[in-house]
Amino acid sequence: ILAYEVARQLGSAAAYAERCESAPGREFRRGTRFSPGSRVLLVDDILTTGGSVRETLEALTHHPVEVVAGAVLVDRSGGSVTFSVPLMALVTLDVEPWASAECPQCTLGEPLAKPGSTVASGVTPGIL
Repeated sequence: ILAYEVARQLGSAAAYAERCESAPGREFRRGTRFSPGSRVLLVDDILTTGGSVRETLEALTHHPVEVVAGAVLVDRSGGSVTFSVPLMALVTLDVEPWASAECPQCTLGEPLAKPGSTVASGVTPGIL
C-alpha cells in the first residue's frame, strides 16, 4: 500500500514483488509488465536485515529496468545494510539485535512476535 501511495503522489505506476511459492525469493505476478528502460524506485516500510529488499532487487534483474534507488520509512539497521543502489530512509534507528540465547524477553519466557515481518504480515516491498 505504501508503494502505491508513493507512486500516486509521483504520478507513476506501482507493482509489488510477491514471495515465490515454489522457491526462495520474490517474483512479479498478476500480469506485471515493465516497459524496457523503466526507472524503478523500490519502496518498503521497514528495513531490518535487508532480506526483502535484496529479494526484490534480485527479482528485478529479470526485467528490462533500471533500479535507481530504494526508499524506506524506517531503517532499523542503523544504516549498516547496503545495496547496489542508494537507500533513503525517513528515519534511521540503530536497533540492537539479540541472539535468542541472550534475549532478555526470551530468558524470561515471554512470547515473542515479529510485528511488521513479511513472514507475519505477508507485506512485500513495492516498486514504482
